[in-house]
Amino acid sequence: MGSCATKNQENEVSLPSNPRLQRAYQQYSQIIEITHPLNVNQKYNSYFTLIPDQFIGTGIKKTNQYESRLSKEEWQQKRVEFWDSRIEGQKENWATIRAALEADEGTAKTLLQAADLKLIKNSMQIVFDNHGQKYDLPVFVMHNPVSFPQKQSFDQNLYSSFDRKIVKFKVRSTKWNTDKEVSYNTGDKVELLIKELQSKEEPQKMKLFVNGREMKGHNMFGNYGVQDNSVVQAFMF
Repeated sequence: MGSCATKNQENEVSLPSNPRLQRAYQQYSQIIEITHPLNVNQKYNSYFTLIPDQFIGTGIKKTNQYESRLSKEEWQQKRVEFWDSRIEGQKENWATIRAALEADEGTAKTLLQAADLKLIKNSMQIVFDNHGQKYDLPVFVMHNPVSFPQKQSFDQNLYSSFDRKIVKFKVRSTKWNTDKEVSYNTGDKVELLIKELQSKEEPQKMKLFVNGREMKGHNMFGNYGVQDNSVVQAFMF
């Protein structure tokens, strides 16, 4: 019993013996601070508002508490998308991390240790493997928010009044060498473009953005201010 506890403790707080992993630990120890610009939560800060000096969870699952900027349905969707889109590191490590997140504290530690996954500052917010690859968990994946907004955030501040006309704009993707030009009426729903791209590219997942805002299929191009020569970013994976 005592020997097992010591191993768990070493996994949580001791520096790895490998110099390369020591450097990785020291680097990740800096960015685990939630206000650090390279902290994973900065990437998703449009999803939630952190509550200063309030926390949720205990032990290795303790994080800052937050209020969701997304509706409950959007928030649930983002959680699913997070797990479905993990491509960095090893799939089996992500599976272990997810299982540990859903398990009790003792089981979680055992799972992580068995997979040689190491914690940063005794927190699952950043875990890294024996190759130095890190695995980040944002707070919205680890815990539920204290509240959801009353109105769906994706449908806020859209253009409700616009001219109905044909516009020619570009669709850009890292999968293509050049942009693709398309034409739609501003009164057409975005789902028409989504279906067109799905039929040609057959992606498992796809998101469209214009001017930094995600476009939802049930809205119209005019709602997002799409004009001639606008550029729509297509992320397909």
